Amino acid sequence: MLSAVVTPAVLRAAISVTVNPTNVSLSSANPGTTPKSVNLTAKSDTAGVTLAWAPLNPPSLGTLTPDPVDPCKAVYVAPTHASGYISAVVLAKVTATKGTESAEATATIYLGPPAAPGGIYSRFILGGEMSGASAAPRTFKYFVDLYNSVPLGNSNPDGFGPRLRAWVDTRISSVPQSGSTTLLDFLGGSNPTINKFTDLKVNEVAQAIETMGGLQYRLWAQSEPRKMFFEDGRSRTTLHLVAAYGAVTPIDPKDTAAFFSYPVAGSPAADQLKQRYGLTGTGKNTLVITTLDRDRFLRQYYGGIRLNTHYYNDAGQPTRRPIRSVDILFGQNEAVTGGRWRGTVGRADFFLPIATGDGTGFVYVFGSAAFKLSRRAFEREPLILDPTTAPAKINAADVQLLPLGTGNRDTFKIGVGVDLLRLFAKLKKANAVTP
Repeated sequence: MLSAVVTPAVLRAAISVTVNPTNVSLSSANPGTTPKSVNLTAKSDTAGVTLAWAPLNPPSLGTLTPDPVDPCKAVYVAPTHASGYISAVVLAKVTATKGTESAEATATIYLGPPAAPGGIYSRFILGGEMSGASAAPRTFKYFVDLYNSVPLGNSNPDGFGPRLRAWVDTRISSVPQSGSTTLLDFLGGSNPTINKFTDLKVNEVAQAIETMGGLQYRLWAQSEPRKMFFEDGRSRTTLHLVAAYGAVTPIDPKDTAAFFSYPVAGSPAADQLKQRYGLTGTGKNTLVITTLDRDRFLRQYYGGIRLNTHYYNDAGQPTRRPIRSVDILFGQNEAVTGGRWRGTVGRADFFLPIATGDGTGFVYVFGSAAFKLSRRAFEREPLILDPTTAPAKINAADVQLLPLGTGNRDTFKIGVGVDLLRLFAKLKKANAVTP
């Protein structure tokens, strides 16, 4: 007995759909007209197809109204305040369906001119960072960071401008801050951390300044934008060789002074103070630990690689999303090795821009770590002291001063920031008086 299995043929419709215009910039759309608008037309090359327009992405930047008579047509109208969102990109999507088959097409609408990589790149960021060292107290500080990168030359071999660029990054940190600001508070719409920053006294804003700059040379560039795993849009990666030199200002010893009750004689802490520093504590009630006076900046230099990620929309055009970067560097850093150049120091940095909900701004997440590579870790019994209030006179007879040298520990910092230029624009708008 013979049997046969018959598999029915599956007919698939070859559906494709396009939108005209595929890409448009409102800077050139119907000049002089307010609000700006774009007429979109969808077309499918397959008969019997149903077209449907989807909501905008992001939906907060304008409106998309399908034509009530002709479903192939729709009108995008920009918000009246579109000039404040010159870096935003709006996506209008149309879906074509026939039976169980479907296809999609997207129109990309720039609220300003498309980005053009290769020129001067700058960022100006205000944020808060948690910093510390290995087995040492953590501190929270506000900071302002200004980064500039300038092309050297006029070539453009792979769409990113000249291979050689000069760059400089300057960070100004405030005095350590007390309080319990949470990450959620900082990233929230009201941004209380920013409000607290504006309440700082002028002499509290710039406790330390770190600057580092140098050259970077592009060794390799990804040929085409590729889809990202967990984000919309596309990206291209570039690999750079980096050389950097910089310095950190030492902190005023008065600003680093920490006050403790002098441990009672015979206690483990009193014994350690005597063994390590030769202090007996006779007639002393308060111990003040501070840093040594220093007449030179803490210098650092590095060489290594930098990976940059450049962002594109689904149409393959560059967007204004800031560059994501990762640095792996090796060199020397006096701030990590006790105030002198000795041994090799490794440094790792990352900088990640995260788009906010409406796609018009970014929150920046960053991290940095510097660590010694030249010897094994040194461990010893911890010196734990009881904190106390500052004495009325720091030079009183019952006060013991203990100045210590520059730190000799691995360090780290991690934090978040916002675009300071965009913040100024929002503050200006909020303070504007409407007649």
